[in-house]
Formats: sequence, structure tokens, C-alpha cells
Amino acid sequence: MQVSPDPVGGWNLHLVTQRFTFAPEHAGGDPRAGEGHAHVYVDDEKVGRAYGPWFYLPADAVSPGRHTVRVTLTANDHATYAVDDREIEDTAAVTGQEASGEAHGGGDHSGDGDHSGSTPGEDAAAADKTITVRIADGEVRPAPGRIEVDRGSRVRIQITGDEADELHVHGYDKTAELRPGKPAVVQFVADQTGLFEVETHHGGLMLFQLVVR
Repeated sequence: MQVSPDPVGGWNLHLVTQRFTFAPEHAGGDPRAGEGHAHVYVDDEKVGRAYGPWFYLPADAVSPGRHTVRVTLTANDHATYAVDDREIEDTAAVTGQEASGEAHGGGDHSGDGDHSGSTPGEDAAAADKTITVRIADGEVRPAPGRIEVDRGSRVRIQITGDEADELHVHGYDKTAELRPGKPAVVQFVADQTGLFEVETHHGGLMLFQLVVR
């Protein structure tokens, strides 16, 4: 794993693998030899999944001080790959800084434009990008992929599922309660660039990756 500072804050993780294929389309499915994804941890707390060789770790995911970033390779069913009972992983040290209050590099995203947990009809017309996802019997529709938006856009995410869970937007740390058959909505201004996973918190189901440019 190679770690380099991102120009606008946070870090870019480059995951260099051999005889391994990233397969986001099979996440949560049956294990297949040599394919899967990676789990990313900061001090043993999971902060996201990597579905490709690059992963953006936002500054606000790391508190001030020195911390250990750990990445494990996992199969489609989230079981960690191991050789001779030793997990396949790599670690690196990063040092978090005090928040500067700017929009990038880990600033506070709880101010203007934050509508976490709003009702389905609330502020829909004000959104620049509306993303709608349905979950049924453990399947995500449309299939998980990457959705790009411009920095500064007002993003509205609406998720409807058939099981109780919690919607979680990594990096922006936005959450909303998922109740069976009832849409859960988060709305916020995409003021931080990078790649951010949107998933169910308890089930660990990846819904899509939000790319802010």
C-alpha cells in the first residue's frame, strides 16, 4: 500500500496487489478465488471499502495525531483472505491535523445545506443531483457503481429498502434511518472532493460510490 497526501486534504491510498481482481459487482455474493474487495480501517475502526486500486481517505476520518491505516483483502462474502492463518493486510501511518474550518480537508459538513434524515418530499426541487436506490432481498437496484457530481452540488440521496438498517454516507458522515418500505433521505452540499462510499451501516451493503470532482 502506498499512501500520499491529497492536494485538497486527506490521503490517497494506492493498493498494489498480485493475482487479485477487484470485483465490486460481486460484493456480498459467493466467494470466488482471487477476487473481492478491500476493507479500510483507521486504528481498527472500519471507515470504508475499496472496490479498486485507489481509495480516498478524507481528512475528517482521521482525528488529530498519529494513527494507523490498515487495509485487508477480502472475498466477495467479506471474509478476509489469509495465508498460513495470517490475514493478507498492509498498514501505514498517517497524522491527522486540527480542522481548519475550510470546506475541504476535513471541515465541518453539518452546516448550511445539510438535510440528513429529511422527509422524501422535502427540498427535492432544490437538489442538483437526486440519486434513488432500492434494496430488495439483499439486491441493490440499480447495481452498485460510481456516480459523479461537481463540487458544490446539492446532492439528494433517497433509499428504500425492505429491512431495517441505517444509510451511511462515508466521508461526509451523513446517516438516516432505514425502515422497511419507507424512503430514507439525506441531502447535503458536496463540498469535499474525492470518492465516498454510500452503504447500509449494519448490513454492510454497498449502494454506490459518490465521486465529487
